[in-house]
Amino acid sequence: MRLITTQYLLDNIMNMDDYHFEMPGRIVEYFPLAQTATVKISNDRTFDTSSDTDMQVTPGLLYDVPVFTSGGGGWHTTYPIKANDPCKLSFSQFGYDHWLYDNSDAAGIRADGHPQPWTKRKFDLNDGFAQVGWNNIPTAISGYSASDAEFRNADNSQRVTLKAAGHIEIVAGSTSIVLSKDGKVTITATQVDVVTPLATFSGDVTVIGDINAGKLISPSAVIDGKELASHTHPENNANGGNTSTNN
Repeated sequence: MRLITTQYLLDNIMNMDDYHFEMPGRIVEYFPLAQTATVKISNDRTFDTSSDTDMQVTPGLLYDVPVFTSGGGGWHTTYPIKANDPCKLSFSQFGYDHWLYDNSDAAGIRADGHPQPWTKRKFDLNDGFAQVGWNNIPTAISGYSASDAEFRNADNSQRVTLKAAGHIEIVAGSTSIVLSKDGKVTITATQVDVVTPLATFSGDVTVIGDINAGKLISPSAVIDGKELASHTHPENNANGGNTSTNN
């Protein structure tokens, strides 16, 4: 009785050059409507023949490769995937045309009673998956935070940071919003425009600076100790007397 070892399988049953498991790749073109990509394998293939050793070829491009998009339950996180983004390629144990093109869980049988031809593929270059976000050392994220969780762009000028201390920081250039865990919100901006037909403040409002009101303050407001609805002041004309209220 022969003992079946891993080496025996490799030497006698499986030709490893015919199988593909995982390898680095690079996005050549991304198609956002289908979430698939054309991908270049980031490696040359070196092999021996019966007459030569160390032969080397450059693999061709892979087409219609589904790209991983984080999501579930009807929610997704999307990214503007670009050409030259590095990725990791992995390959299915069986041909997946029925899954990729028809969203089917089974390939089924052809009209002549034979299996679909792609089901015979195993770890084939035609059945790859691409996962963007795997960086090599030269493309490592600069300014990586080792203590906080961030959703950010490459130069960190736009980011949402969940701080280890418990607050949340939203930054867009020179504008920032800090949500503290104690309930305080701090907005830093050169200008804040609130466009709404109605704004309601349930507590006190403190203003440091001028207030420009384009319309009547109704029903009233107290500013610098003066109740505006009933406040009057001398007319600035030759007739004398006081102004009427709400002037």
